[in-house]
Amino acid sequence: MILPAYLVMSYCCMNLLRKEEKPLYFFLSFGFAMGAAFHVFGLSYWYLSLVSGLVLFFLMYALPAYTDTQKLRRAVLFVVVLWSIVHVLKIVMGRTRFLYLDDTHVFTPWFVMNGISFSDNYNSFPSGHTASACTMLVIYSLYRKTWVKYTVCALIALTALGRVMAGMHYCSDTLFSMFTASVLYQLILKKDEIED
Repeated sequence: MILPAYLVMSYCCMNLLRKEEKPLYFFLSFGFAMGAAFHVFGLSYWYLSLVSGLVLFFLMYALPAYTDTQKLRRAVLFVVVLWSIVHVLKIVMGRTRFLYLDDTHVFTPWFVMNGISFSDNYNSFPSGHTASACTMLVIYSLYRKTWVKYTVCALIALTALGRVMAGMHYCSDTLFSMFTASVLYQLILKKDEIED
């Protein structure tokens, strides 16, 4: 579920495109909108993916413009750094998912490195879904409305809880993703709020 990250990046790049009119922002916004659509429908339904990707792209254009380019760049930086940290740690830590525990694959604490693994069965730590949900903090940092803050926090908590209940993660996996996002929020996004 990297859908929130795709949508946040598409929205930020679309707004940067409006302000700076650089072709790179067009391709990034379009690419992230298409990535969101293909993530939902997949290649089997490529025609639905293509149409819904185009619709998402034009919806991003139809949304009200956000013009503070410095905040938009910080938002993109927040998402890129968060995703980089989470995905590098997933590969390096190699923690077995709860669902795949058996006699040969035993529980290990979150801080134990189990070796490099590219298999999804051994990429439990940290939670990518929770990190993706945390990218919605960008929306709060841009608009700073109380109801947005509570909605975003509720969606992050529900995502983390759902991943634990599904047996795909341990609590430490989701908590670490939330902790990492909180630290990055303070370092990257919160700076704008202090300066205002």
